Amino acid sequence: MSPLEGRALLLRHLQLDEELAPLGIKDDCDKVVKKLEFLALAVDIAGAYIGSDSPSDKALQRYLADYERHRDELLKMDFFRGLLASEKTVWTVWDTTLEKITKENKGLRPDILLTFLAHFKGGIIQNEMFRLASLGMKVVKANLGEEGSEGMPSELQQFLTLVGDKWDDFQYQQGCRVLLRYSLLQRVNSEWAGVTMHGLVRWRAMLNDQSWPLRRWYMVFVLAACYQNIVEEQPEFRRHLVGHLPDIHEDDDQEWEDLLRYQSFIGATLGRIYYNEGRWEEAEKLEMQVVETFKTKLGADHPDTLSSMANLASTYRNQGRWEEAEKLNVQVMETRKAKLGADHPDTLTSMGNLASTYRNQGRWEEAEKLEVQVMETSKTKLGADHPDTLTSIANLASTFWNQGRWEEAEKLEVQVMETRKTKLGADHPDTTSIANLASTFWNQGRWEEAEKLEVQVMETSKTKLGANHPDTLSSMANLASTFWNQGRWEEAEKLEVQVMETSKTKLGADHPDTLSSMANLASTYRNQGRWKEAEKLEVQVMETRKTKLVADHPDTLTSIANLASTFWNQGRWEEAEKLEVQVMETRKTKLGADHPDTLTSMANLASTFWNQGRWEEAEKLEVQVMETSKTKLGANHPDTLTSMSNLAFTWKSQGRHADALTLMENCAQARQRVLGDEHPYTLSSLALVAKWSS
Repeated sequence: MSPLEGRALLLRHLQLDEELAPLGIKDDCDKVVKKLEFLALAVDIAGAYIGSDSPSDKALQRYLADYERHRDELLKMDFFRGLLASEKTVWTVWDTTLEKITKENKGLRPDILLTFLAHFKGGIIQNEMFRLASLGMKVVKANLGEEGSEGMPSELQQFLTLVGDKWDDFQYQQGCRVLLRYSLLQRVNSEWAGVTMHGLVRWRAMLNDQSWPLRRWYMVFVLAACYQNIVEEQPEFRRHLVGHLPDIHEDDDQEWEDLLRYQSFIGATLGRIYYNEGRWEEAEKLEMQVVETFKTKLGADHPDTLSSMANLASTYRNQGRWEEAEKLNVQVMETRKAKLGADHPDTLTSMGNLASTYRNQGRWEEAEKLEVQVMETSKTKLGADHPDTLTSIANLASTFWNQGRWEEAEKLEVQVMETRKTKLGADHPDTTSIANLASTFWNQGRWEEAEKLEVQVMETSKTKLGANHPDTLSSMANLASTFWNQGRWEEAEKLEVQVMETSKTKLGADHPDTLSSMANLASTYRNQGRWKEAEKLEVQVMETRKTKLVADHPDTLTSIANLASTFWNQGRWEEAEKLEVQVMETRKTKLGADHPDTLTSMANLASTFWNQGRWEEAEKLEVQVMETSKTKLGANHPDTLTSMSNLAFTWKSQGRHADALTLMENCAQARQRVLGDEHPYTLSSLALVAKWSS
């Protein structure tokens, strides 16, 4: 029934005129109808029950309270049959229908299928769940040990039949057709087609589970679907899959407890799904359980224990919890060195992970030292063109890239790209190396070269992976960024809107990649002077990240800084300053006073002071940024040169013309050496020198 139809039916039972009935009674009627999920028979029975009580307002409130505590008795109750033309209750309709279905379909057993479907957590039960589960079931059963490898009821197994390496959906579709015919299921036609079930049908079906204990097999089923999703690397369906994941500690019956003996496999599988979906807290919780289980059962230095610790460290790294990640990475690396040897592939992987953590902390020298060691050992042990060796070279290039050592980065990236082309083919979907080289060109202001490579990556990804694949969306975002830097706002916006909308549809509105795409689009709006549109997106990104990632996560702080930038561009200095101080202080605490991100936030705050004419405060921060950048990044690092330019502007504004000109001349000369004569930053600083000299 529609909400208004449900309300009208209840009011008739209460013998009240719809137009004259008090607003409070109408509201309570709406609550009852909503509680019964608009099922006509259930609303009619509730009306008979409530209508026999008085007064009406108290009767409605009493029914709502009773329903919370005594739902089963109310829906089974025969006492009011005589008041209803149908002479039926929800329970008798159910029993009659199920008896008929079972009798007419003895081999198919749609009644068992309905009971099983009632266990699903998500509102829509997609056909894809059954396809994935049928393909992953064999491996999952094997990992659950001998007890879990057999025993699935044949009545359920028939819906997971394989023909070769494909799911044969015939029995499943036949079972659904029977249930659809009796309106026990409703068909959902969407990108991921499936069925849905009314809440009261689900309630009654779950009561049937007492004779068919299928909770255990629901867990096995979901595990199989998760395992296969990981194997197929299928991100598009993953967010729908997450909606069906059970809480592995939700029940304490014996069958559930038996299954939890395999907690390490269950936790690792579900944890990987959460991790891939960017759900760090859920992933962390499961990964910690896996680590502790492995430590207890296998020992602290067992290879599986170390792998689980590495996974947990990766989750910490994604949460911006660098110290915790580093502690685990060091522990894993040292143990692997002792147990496996310094040149074992697993040891090299752990060294690479630790280097990545150093890189995220801006500890370039420590990262570089480890990466060179990994690269050289990989070349010796695995060969110069082994995939792991190429990855280690790419990682070292990334560290050079972050230090502004563009030529060294470019040399390594070209080497990786050419080797991968030779080994894998020019159209292999592993286009990462080409994208990395494009990024280096991008940072050198070589926009045309960057654009050419980015278009190549995007078109290859579309052809090989599909237009909606996350890697394709990433390549589109990179190309948009190149357009952005060239001032080609409309082209950038067009791509960014496409990336954002596709990400929302395929990954979900709160997925980290979706939020990044929204932030990129906001940046384009900001550069077009479309402040309100930029601010709206930035607030949305900031609030979602606060909720999903916590307030002091690096990505959350970046979104706060972006919003501050929009305020800054509108001349809303006080609002910008408040946010910038918050970002700066949090980064100092979380990352350290000399971390590159902290220095960026200090520079942003100095810029706000500068625009308010607060020269001394701006100068103090800018000197600190410049000196720290020289020490941490080097005198010729692009960020150091930017800090010199900023300070020169402040001195110019203070009337210190000679000092400003000298500093800008030094900056321009350094940019010529580091970035080249044609880089936009070089040209800008040379133009300022000429202007200030005249």
